[in-house]
Amino acid sequence: MPLARVVTACGWIAGICAGLGFAASLGSGVLPPLPAGLTWPLHALFGLAGAAAAVLAARRGAEIDRERFEYANDPLATRDEVREAHREAERRHRMAWTALAAAPLLAAYWLAYELPAGYPAARALPVAPLAGLALGTLLARRSKVPAE
Repeated sequence: MPLARVVTACGWIAGICAGLGFAASLGSGVLPPLPAGLTWPLHALFGLAGAAAAVLAARRGAEIDRERFEYANDPLATRDEVREAHREAERRHRMAWTALAAAPLLAAYWLAYELPAGYPAARALPVAPLAGLALGTLLARRSKVPAE
């Protein structure tokens, strides 16, 4: 699946999970209460999902930059066209990072309210994808993840 489609799918997933999370936070969850034993496995899963989102965003960013500079280095492109290519590439970068980061974050937000309320670690579930995203960003920058 091309990374552009993954970004689009993550955008939809984020929107759906935001609605489900909001409903669950008001007490109208669509799932029966999940067992408390799932808290730590979900933390690990969402931490990995956050790291994967960062790596995918870095790869998508490399793809976007490759397309941008192919167009920007065209000798027939006008200055305004080159400026617009850079602007469009930056917009696509922001969209990719936002969609890929929001999907695991909002899924964790939703499931945090489906877990039992008496466990503080359950309500802290959205922290796991943020930590994974930070770690994945660090690893992607250190390894200079190439686009495939």
